[in-house]
Amino acid sequence: MSQTNFFKINLEGCITKIQVEERILADTKLTATALVLHINERSKTYFCFIFERINPKIDDEALNYILRLSSDFRLKNQNIYFIFSSAKKIEQLSHCSVKLERLTQLETSTILIDRYGNNKLTQEDIFYIYELTEGVVSKLDHVMNFLNDCSADELSTIEDLFDDVYYDENLSRTTREQIEFLANNPKRSNTFLLLKILAVLKNGESIKTIRKTKIGSHINPRNTQELTSLELATSVTIDSTTTIIRLNTIVKDYVLKITPLQETHEISREFLPFTIITGKEKIVLSSINRKTMEYGLKTEEDNAVTLLRNNIELVKNSLTSDLLNESEKNALSTQLNRLLYLSRSYVYGLLNSSRFTEAVTAIHALLKDIESIRDNNIYIYYAYLAWSQRMLGKHDIAFDYIKKAKELCPTEDKATLRDITIDELYLLEKLSLNEALSLAKKLKNENKANSDLYIISDIILSNSLPVKEKIEKLKFNEKKARRLKYFTTANNILLILNRYLKNHEKLTSINTILSSEKSTYNTCRAKIIKYEILLESGQVDKITEKSIDELKDIYNYLFFQGLESLFNRCHELLWEIAVHRKINDLIENIFFQGILIWRLNNDLKSEEKYERLYNERVAAITIEGVSLLE
Repeated sequence: MSQTNFFKINLEGCITKIQVEERILADTKLTATALVLHINERSKTYFCFIFERINPKIDDEALNYILRLSSDFRLKNQNIYFIFSSAKKIEQLSHCSVKLERLTQLETSTILIDRYGNNKLTQEDIFYIYELTEGVVSKLDHVMNFLNDCSADELSTIEDLFDDVYYDENLSRTTREQIEFLANNPKRSNTFLLLKILAVLKNGESIKTIRKTKIGSHINPRNTQELTSLELATSVTIDSTTTIIRLNTIVKDYVLKITPLQETHEISREFLPFTIITGKEKIVLSSINRKTMEYGLKTEEDNAVTLLRNNIELVKNSLTSDLLNESEKNALSTQLNRLLYLSRSYVYGLLNSSRFTEAVTAIHALLKDIESIRDNNIYIYYAYLAWSQRMLGKHDIAFDYIKKAKELCPTEDKATLRDITIDELYLLEKLSLNEALSLAKKLKNENKANSDLYIISDIILSNSLPVKEKIEKLKFNEKKARRLKYFTTANNILLILNRYLKNHEKLTSINTILSSEKSTYNTCRAKIIKYEILLESGQVDKITEKSIDELKDIYNYLFFQGLESLFNRCHELLWEIAVHRKINDLIENIFFQGILIWRLNNDLKSEEKYERLYNERVAAITIEGVSLLE
């Protein structure tokens, strides 16, 4: 295509046809009639007209006028293209519309690696940039303009990265006026307070929870309705019992920018106990925070991490005061230690529920505030990073964290040393089997025969045995681990043993795993194997609609976690089932999801394979007279 001439017309605030015509003249310096003459005199030149920020309240005459331009402009010149953008769905264009979602962490990583290659940015840099941009394209584009000329480290030193120029370009004048209206009107103080609360609770919250706090006790659904009617917030129904209200990300950023830090800290202090709930024996995450994570509604970090960071910052700042007496210092130190305990417990909870990607993001975010604190037990965070990265298949990165954790871990913290050693064993099994065997032999001699570490070491050592002896060793250790109630270890052994069993034995072992396993990750592994067995043995009729829904949930979990190997197996399973059952929309969805994973991991083989299969499928269905996209 030859060079394209672009015209951008901003229709913010335009309600009537006359206002639209006036805006066309203001933004292009030509009337609509003059534009038609101009572009049709250049019949071989390409033109693109972008009508952006179409007001959701625009009247029918004005909207129809805009849409009619796309045909009226094409008199002699057919090389004219139109793009219409609006915060609300335009029904007349529903057949060819695209809804823009936030970028996922995987998508952000893919864009950054495509732009800068694998050398400019570390994984920590990518997490930091995702944290900054929150999946918003305009924010990522703004950050990449800086990255073209500086490193990620230098980026973190830029004060007011998203400055007034950014907000002028990306936050509409109408939106600013609405925020100022709430801020300056005493009768709207509760609605403005709700706006500020939601800016801190970036992933949204229910009005029921907000009203439980002292600060939000006077807020009611009328304030929610006012924010949504002003299009500053949206309500999201997660399930029959849960509706949350949340802000547009750029609105959230702007509200935080104009909110005094003291007030942000006050809101954070109030809401932390309602987000991370401490019981007698353990801490639990609020159902709202958990659901936003499970339903993919969170941004770069969830509300728990934001509140922890804000509270840690508040206490750290308070401790720097020269006016504190000894009693006040001790009280603040106690608060800080409790926040550190909550942070560690929270990350452990994420790992224990197989939320490995979220754990990595949370740790990197929290470390920024924790690294400067004395007695921060930072080795535990390194151990958690090693665990999460190992589960995500990033073995080299995980091993680097193992070395850091091992170096810093005090000898008296035997529980963490044990966890570090187990991760080291599993990693060496992947990276250097000889070293793994050497370490396993040493650990088997040093630990009691009924310990989990002894059993895991014996399993590692079975890798050096002939197949028949290895199977016997695995069977023996599986029974032993189950008898000693090391259920996850026992199930891990069964998953290894499964490769050597016959199909009917495999299904029995899988059912044993599913009846005793609490780990989401191992449950996903077991279910994938179960459906692979059914498919391989020709028992496709036993894969029900419920089974397909279950596999789709597993597929989405593996996609968001970036667990490439299991994801590929689940993809192949769903693809074969979808082709067999002719579920065209499922083929469509998993094809485009798969591309993101494969491109991120440079898996050209999988991308080419499924692109060929997809095109063959489209061609076959087109011949039958049916579009795959319908």
